[in-house]
Amino acid sequence: AGVAAPPSAADAADATAAATAAYEPHPKLAPLRRLLAAARESAAAATPGAMSAEAAALGEVYRRAATDGELLEEGVEQLLRLLQPGPGAVFCDLGSGRGEALLHVAARGRYRGCIGVELLEERHSTAVGSLAAAVGDGLLPSPVRLVRGDLTEVGAWVERERAE
Repeated sequence: AGVAAPPSAADAADATAAATAAYEPHPKLAPLRRLLAAARESAAAATPGAMSAEAAALGEVYRRAATDGELLEEGVEQLLRLLQPGPGAVFCDLGSGRGEALLHVAARGRYRGCIGVELLEERHSTAVGSLAAAVGDGLLPSPVRLVRGDLTEVGAWVERERAE
């Protein structure tokens, strides 16, 4: 059996150009967009200011978790165009925040699963609420699992799941 040749620089440039073409919002995502905007506004009203007490108490290593950026819908679409995931794909969002990118992926296609991991409780709670609303409205053809936890403890999660 032969080994596939890596894509040429021209092929890679073409793929990047196609993925970064002018963004046209996908019409089937309009209800999800509205749902996520409402969740974002509710979360902002509940915790005005830049950083929650929980985030501040976590220490220097985790403080950035409260202020790092998020992947917007256009970025999710570009990522999906570049990756071209099939129905057997599993999308993992490590540092999933309010779950917006994860829910956009779950709404865009039928995948084996979408998993989001978030450290901060308030962001995780917002994601759980958004997930419940999106599932209730029938907006997600892919299964979604949200986990609140620290990525540095992933080994412990695996052991707990094996024991269950």
